[in-house]
Amino acid sequence: MDKEKYNHLINELDKNNPGEDNTDPYKRLDIQKLPQWWVHAVEVFERHNFRPYQPPRFEDGALKRDVIEKLENDLDLKIQFICFNPQKSECWDVLINGVQISKIGYRRSAEGYTIFEMTSREFKQIVADESCNL
Repeated sequence: MDKEKYNHLINELDKNNPGEDNTDPYKRLDIQKLPQWWVHAVEVFERHNFRPYQPPRFEDGALKRDVIEKLENDLDLKIQFICFNPQKSECWDVLINGVQISKIGYRRSAEGYTIFEMTSREFKQIVADESCNL
């Protein structure tokens, strides 16, 4: 998915302060036109009465899911971000095919979504470099 294609939705989501959802950012959208993983997340969040789902991103705004899927397809590998206790940890482990290759810091934005603390370009370079060593 191209970030530019969904900028309107991302901008709508960003208008809400944490815990404050006076509007439904999805009400003007046909969510079925979003990628299936996004639709599923929206539905799960709605079912549990959570604030609207906002996908995690890298520092440069690239959606994590899109970056991971492209790398997995291009390099024929499996990438995972794992954190057993995100409330107490300041970083996630990054695994390729089950092997830890790096750690990545994260924070919550004021708008309530997760930002991984490196650009998508930096992340892609780490994965490319480390995948050669596996």
